[in-house]
Amino acid sequence: MTRSSYLSAALFICLFQLTILKKSVAANLKPGHPKIDFFKDPQYLKGGYEEIHSFDLSYKSGPLPGLRYVKPGAGLAYIICYPNNLKDWTAQVKAIKDRKLRYEAQENEVSKQVIKIAQEPALQRQYRIFAFFIPADHVVETNTKQRKITMPKFPCNISVYKKTAAGWTFIKEAKIKELRDYAYLLYKTIDPPQSLKP
Repeated sequence: MTRSSYLSAALFICLFQLTILKKSVAANLKPGHPKIDFFKDPQYLKGGYEEIHSFDLSYKSGPLPGLRYVKPGAGLAYIICYPNNLKDWTAQVKAIKDRKLRYEAQENEVSKQVIKIAQEPALQRQYRIFAFFIPADHVVETNTKQRKITMPKFPCNISVYKKTAAGWTFIKEAKIKELRDYAYLLYKTIDPPQSLKP
């Protein structure tokens, strides 16, 4: 074998091993967080109000636009849309309440208003949007007199995603032991502007 042939063979082997190594590393580092477009299928969404608060309850946000994503076999996500202009959103909430609708009618009106955020990318730019996703194996269904409620089964791992122009980006995972931990996770993740904190 000539020196040139030897070098070519050695280079080929190195490149082949590097390819295998990259695949191995990618497999080992694969986080296992599903890529989900929470806004793709409206039938899995219900709009409403959510609230975030600090650990010691010294800060409460008031009603914020929120969505529940429930997809059988996939899981449950709470989606919080924090308005860039909180004053405008508060005025919208007041306008709905001032109409003094019956509870169910008010619920439907709020849901329609919030669902618009999921449907209109231009509207999404007016919010900081986070999804807190719990996989199906940590979700339970509870029946009440009025409805069936889907909720997380603690302890569980919650995957946090942020909505960007490019889609939903995974940002972190948190181990949640109880409901209070979940409330604190929302507050720390969304991190309300300092001017709105006490």
